[in-house]
Amino acid sequence: MDLDGATCLITGANRGIGLAIAERLAEEPARLLVGVRELSRNESIKAPQGGASEIRPVHMDLSSRESIDAAWMSWAASSRPSTFSSTTPGSSPPVSSSVRTSA
Repeated sequence: MDLDGATCLITGANRGIGLAIAERLAEEPARLLVGVRELSRNESIKAPQGGASEIRPVHMDLSSRESIDAAWMSWAASSRPSTFSSTTPGSSPPVSSSVRTSA
């Protein structure tokens, strides 16, 4: 998959599958927004030489509509639409969000 210049959103990046996906995508020349419940726990995600141009953690608790909306608004404010999205299931029930932006 060619992710050169892509913008990627990864949820659940604190641990497990979400963390593994974020670490793998950090090797690509992409911009990453990593959704995490605990901002202090994402320090293991590093970009090697030639890897991600930006790794931006954002607090995102998928069990909280307010948290999802705030993270989405932060992402939308960057004026860069997502090229790739990886959402990983968690132990929390899904919460739908009514926030929408146009690409």
